[in-house]
Amino acid sequence: MVGMTEGPMVRFSRALLPVSLLLLVLVTSPLVALAQDNKADFDPYPLRPADTSSPRDTLRSFLTNASKVIEDRRRGPDARSAAHFTAHDRALQT
Repeated sequence: MVGMTEGPMVRFSRALLPVSLLLLVLVTSPLVALAQDNKADFDPYPLRPADTSSPRDTLRSFLTNASKVIEDRRRGPDARSAAHFTAHDRALQT
């Protein structure tokens, strides 16, 4: 009998699919936003030297890197990472 009504499990699974997809989107969207915020501090070229091609670039490089170092030191010793030491070295290079 093909024309019979659907069983309760089929109706339940059809109702569960949109709800589960909605929950998946709601749970993953904040995680994606957090991951994108962490990429703001990502330096694609961590070994590049400080920019000293002109006096203006030298000063800009020093101010940028020194402010990163000061900001990390204000947060405390736990906030220091490889980026902190890279910024420290670049500030000293200028």
